[in-house]
Amino acid sequence: MAIEIKYFSLRLYYIFVSMYEERKHMAGLKAGVCEFNGHYFLYVATRDPEFKIQKLAVATAPLQTNFNREDWTQQEPDKSILEPELPWEGKCIEVASIAVRDNKLYMLYAGGYNN
Repeated sequence: MAIEIKYFSLRLYYIFVSMYEERKHMAGLKAGVCEFNGHYFLYVATRDPEFKIQKLAVATAPLQTNFNREDWTQQEPDKSILEPELPWEGKCIEVASIAVRDNKLYMLYAGGYNN
């Protein structure tokens, strides 16, 4: 099961990256996926154009997707969904893990490291 989930996450991550190939500031493989309200949500780490600040972006696709890139839509395409603001985050937010509970999404993420 873990191998299937990992492959699924990798496949979704590469779809997301291929959607935005012109953005050379995608960070390494730091993706989280969840199913919510009839959609898949794919959270990935990205960077600002100067590679100084790492932040999060999200794309969604319907559950009936065949996982081609045309099915995915980046939410907030002109900005990230979460950027470092707190002192402990430093210049880095990454490794989003998502939990669904009581019809709400909860995110756990790491911060404070940036190479």
